[in-house]
Amino acid sequence: MLLCGLIFCFGYKVNVNGDYPYDVSIIFDKKIKNFDDVIEFVDRDYNIKDSTMFYLYEDNNYNTLFLKLSDYNNLRKQLNLVEKELKDNEFIIHCDWFLIDGAKNKLNKDNTISINNNILYGNSEKIFNENMEQYRFMGKKGYVVVIPDYIADFLTTDKSRLAINLTDGGKEELKEELNKFIRKEWKPAFEEEINTNDKIGIYMSVKAWAINNSLISFVSISILCLYICIIFIIFSLTFITFEQLSSSLNSKKSYNILENIGLSLKDRNILIKREIKYIFLSISIFPITY
Repeated sequence: MLLCGLIFCFGYKVNVNGDYPYDVSIIFDKKIKNFDDVIEFVDRDYNIKDSTMFYLYEDNNYNTLFLKLSDYNNLRKQLNLVEKELKDNEFIIHCDWFLIDGAKNKLNKDNTISINNNILYGNSEKIFNENMEQYRFMGKKGYVVVIPDYIADFLTTDKSRLAINLTDGGKEELKEELNKFIRKEWKPAFEEEINTNDKIGIYMSVKAWAINNSLISFVSISILCLYICIIFIIFSLTFITFEQLSSSLNSKKSYNILENIGLSLKDRNILIKREIKYIFLSISIFPITY
């Protein structure tokens, strides 16, 4: 039970690292000119290692989001991943690992996309699945299509993104500070005029906050599993003890026979201790060794 708890918590921490590949991620569902004020705010108390601002583009003919190759490679560079290359008539699919087969099937049926009369081709060798938060930050429903920069310029966008990596990983408090600044103090410069009544989708994540909360869950689950393990150990030893007590009458007769045939008290005590040792220690060898 304790081992299961440790495995579960380890898997939970791995998922946290997969869901939060960048130290700070900001989603702003409106096209803005830059995130300079946000970067400056974070850099006041935390040392920024690198950052990438980018847009996600849409085309009414496709139910997916598009990303410029240059932005894609900047994000990969932040995560110490190898940068990718594209020919002018190619595209890349980046998706979650469990969506790879579906992406290959789509390419087998039709491996082309058309954007403003530009035909782009894809192939199964250009499908990648590293954890770059392609579900909502870098893509949509686990997918993003990476295209040459000049092709993306034909598309429209209302999705601005910012990825920040810090030299020390940051602190848990950064999420609350950043949330307060973006929602109440920051005045973003929009590319075009917007209605003040429009609701803008805003989301931000801080890796340090997520990891800290996962550690709380880790400790809680581990303590619970340890408690259950102790209960099972006590129950098992109690069961064995009662079993021994119930068989004590037969054992008593056996040792009376040994006494009658001349076996000394010392030798009988040795046999009793050996029997108890075999019964209780034999079931403890594996747990103690582990």
